[in-house]
Amino acid sequence: MANQYTHRLNQLVSLVEEEGWSDFGFLLFRTSYNDENLWSTFLEYKDQILSSAIQNAPPESGLSHITDKMYLKQVSNEALRDITPEQVAIAYRSLEDGAVDGDGNSEDRIEPGLRTSVCLMVDEECMRSVVGWVEGGLGTVPFVKAVDVLLGEEEVGYSGVFRVAISSLFTEFYLEQLECGETVELAPEGDGVWRGLSKN
Repeated sequence: MANQYTHRLNQLVSLVEEEGWSDFGFLLFRTSYNDENLWSTFLEYKDQILSSAIQNAPPESGLSHITDKMYLKQVSNEALRDITPEQVAIAYRSLEDGAVDGDGNSEDRIEPGLRTSVCLMVDEECMRSVVGWVEGGLGTVPFVKAVDVLLGEEEVGYSGVFRVAISSLFTEFYLEQLECGETVELAPEGDGVWRGLSKN
């Protein structure tokens, strides 16, 4: 399993370098605005979880060559308060299409490495999963929610949203969501959390 994990990381590094991306990662939409302290705690520990997963990657994976390109682009605006996953997907698609200014230039355009088959959303449940983990909750996996970007536009064959372990976002989930035929293939059974091979 370790060899397969390292192999997948090698593939990710090769992809990012071959494409020449300056950034790669996900758009992350904040949908809960009821507790600023909770949000701050989420941000602090989310960064720690991601850093730990990256530091624990096997040196031979070459992941250190692309860590400076990893990017979670936060989309945070009161207008997004309590929006549904379908509305999150619509917001992603509107950004993907790009807003055009008066001179015909595209603003807020999503960079190629951030054009993904899923975007991420953070609601209060996601924030509390991080707090629960910090407080030592047994079996707690800090997660965000992945939203199929086609939700509301095409029939996706499932709810279009599922949980993903924060620790796996760059090390495993990014490549998996790029390569899967349909995003539904990644959705864990029931109310589970997608954790990848590493089971961090």
